[in-house]
Amino acid sequence: MSQRSTPIPQAAAALGYLGALPFVLASFALWFVDPGVAAQITSIMILASAIVFGFIGGLQLGMSMLDEDGASFLQLLIGAGVICLAGFVASAQMTPNIALIVMTVAFAGQLWVDLKGDAATRSPAWYAGLRIPLTLLVVASLISAILKGFL
Repeated sequence: MSQRSTPIPQAAAALGYLGALPFVLASFALWFVDPGVAAQITSIMILASAIVFGFIGGLQLGMSMLDEDGASFLQLLIGAGVICLAGFVASAQMTPNIALIVMTVAFAGQLWVDLKGDAATRSPAWYAGLRIPLTLLVVASLISAILKGFL
């Protein structure tokens, strides 16, 4: 992600924040609903995490394809396949609290990889300015859900 300061396109910002809104609302609601409803909200948060994380995998795949030398099979596999697999495993095979922890670490880890890795040079100049606050919103929401699950 480039260090250049470029305005974030309004459509990207609107869609990004609309995508983060369910995480924020769900994490807030968890603190005020019955335990049965909280379990359903938690399941929805895990599924939403897997879907959004899969979208991030798609972004990684797209940016890998922009590489002038051509992305290697391994780059494509790691860039998209592993990301999607993490979301699938968390949503299908883990207890809710463990799945929330896995997705929290996955979102934070993928942001770190994006800021430090090859994606930094391939992404639009505005990407970091949108990705960082969105990831922080999602991670904070997931941490709130984790805390509620352990209390």
